[in-house]
Amino acid sequence: MLLLPALLGIAFAVPTTVVHLSHPKPTTSAAAADSSAVLFSRARELARAGHPSEALAAYHAAAVRADSPDDWARFRRDIAWIATPKELTVWDATATTDRPAQLLAFWNERDVRDGLATGGRLAEHVRRLDVALAEYRIRPKRGRSPIIRTASTAPSDMYEREVGIGSPLRDYLPGQGELDDRGVIFVRQGEPVARRYTSDSRVEGWVYAREGKTVAVFFTEALFDGSSGNTMLVASPPSSAFFVVCDFDRTFCGNSGAIEQREKLRQRTIGAIRALTTTDTAKPAEP
Repeated sequence: MLLLPALLGIAFAVPTTVVHLSHPKPTTSAAAADSSAVLFSRARELARAGHPSEALAAYHAAAVRADSPDDWARFRRDIAWIATPKELTVWDATATTDRPAQLLAFWNERDVRDGLATGGRLAEHVRRLDVALAEYRIRPKRGRSPIIRTASTAPSDMYEREVGIGSPLRDYLPGQGELDDRGVIFVRQGEPVARRYTSDSRVEGWVYAREGKTVAVFFTEALFDGSSGNTMLVASPPSSAFFVVCDFDRTFCGNSGAIEQREKLRQRTIGAIRALTTTDTAKPAEP
């Protein structure tokens, strides 16, 4: 009779031990299965869902998991949309073991600079790129865009033919073939303070406020592989283009018909193109 209770005690003790050992943490095995590409996509999903800090954490995890040239090319393409030329040079010279920390610093520094919460700049980047790919994608997409510009109408004079809207040479040569020039600037700078159009719709002007100054750039229609509807930057648009933005800066209201004035405005616009296509910001728009 004393043997039965002892056996019963053993019978009840064994299942308790087995149950305890049969429940590994599911998060550990799931995380191990995630590739860099999967984590990269998850970061974007989290950003779109309004979880910027979690998005940045997933982005960094994707970089840690990167183990192939394709993985690193994915990150380079992503930061190239807003990186400075110097930042890309540093990236190319950095060992792959140091790139995860470099990427984290890339986004964290921008959060601090623009006064955003952790992951805020990455989330804004995802939003802008989504908008740009929907509204400013080059169609049809056939590789890199050409270096030739085609004006929608004939140039009005020799100056316009040589350096203005009638010139076949581009004032800005993009390093990609997915977005037109509006898309390039939109991803870096966000929505402009204002969009203005000349009466004949030949030129579209975008106005930004930077450090208390008006920065304006102008776009004209271009032909990409026989497809219209895409635009490219032009440094010396017709006088009417400057006039439609002169309420933001009286400098644009001068006698732009004179060659000297037109060249002065052209140089100013070249500076604006250079600034807006090599820098980025996500600070709230200035009034």
